[in-house]
Amino acid sequence: MDQPRPTATMTNADERPKSFVRERGDLFGRTLRTVVILVAACVLFVGALSVAAVAITSKAVGSSPTAVEVDTATPVAKKPRSI
Repeated sequence: MDQPRPTATMTNADERPKSFVRERGDLFGRTLRTVVILVAACVLFVGALSVAAVAITSKAVGSSPTAVEVDTATPVAKKPRSI
């Protein structure tokens, strides 16, 4: 019951919150981890959009004819281009 109340001024480094005591390397590590997470999220998001775009356009356009299906028996005469 008779515990001392905390004061507004802190004089000892041990009494400071842990965020003030962290080392500089910890901030670099947290920043690097955040950058890696954001880049990975962007890669996954753009990859998912690309897969969806390819799937949608391939269904809309259809498949291209193969070499067997193309009729090559009648050659088309080419017109010369004038300059």
